[in-house]
This record gives sequence, structure tokens and C-alpha cells, in this order.
Amino acid sequence: MKNNKGFTLTEVIATITIIAILMVIAIPSVNNVMKNSKAQISSITKKNIKESAKLFGQEIYMCDQTSDIISILNNLLSRTDITCKEARKILNENGITVTIGFLKEKEYFSDKANNCDETGEVKIQQDTDDKIIVELQPNVKCK
Repeated sequence: MKNNKGFTLTEVIATITIIAILMVIAIPSVNNVMKNSKAQISSITKKNIKESAKLFGQEIYMCDQTSDIISILNNLLSRTDITCKEARKILNENGITVTIGFLKEKEYFSDKANNCDETGEVKIQQDTDDKIIVELQPNVKCK
């Protein structure tokens, strides 16, 4: 009797050819999905940075002299005597620029995966309608 266990050479070559064709089709699609996912993550991270900076700006706007925001601002602006009124004036006239590292250090923004360069800057300003406007500077880079 003949032992017919296993695959013939033709079956193996046909299987390998089918797998190769599927890979040629699938790999570019997977790469596009990964690229789009990374772009979406970067976009979401930048939105989170903006929201974090906006929260910081709102805390300055809602400042009272007993809050922690005064000591944070004194350190940030290298002063020892800032008042809430002065802080709001600075926010309204010139705005305040902070780094992503500052927002992380003060726990306004969390980036456990270290997707963003901490030296990237964010400008926080109050407009004439008392809205807090946040602008990411060109040096903000997130993966």
C-alpha cells in the first residue's frame, strides 16, 4: 500500500502563492490604517493639550488670592507679589506662554507615553468676550 500523508509540491506552491497575494494586498492597507491612527492620536493629544491649557487659563481668570494659582504664577512669571487682578490683566493683554512640560508638572496635562516634546509652547490668552483662547505654538510636536 502507498502512504499518502502530507501535501504535494503543487499544493504547497499554490498555498504560498495565495498567501503572498493576500499579503501584497493587506500590507499597504494595514500601513494606511496605522498611519491614520497615529495622525488621529496626535490630533487628540493636541486637543488635550489645548483643553489643559484652557483649564489653566480659566483658573487664572477665576483666581482668588488664597488659591494655589498665585504661587504657581509667581514662579512662572518670576515674581513674588502678583495679584489676581494683575494675573487677569496679563492674561488679557499679552497672554501667558507655558510649556507642555509645565502643564505636565502642574498636573494639568498627562502624557504617560511621552508622545509630546515637553519644550513645546502653548499661548493662553483671554479675548474681549472673556473667553480663554489657546494657541499651540509651531514648536509643539507630538507623535
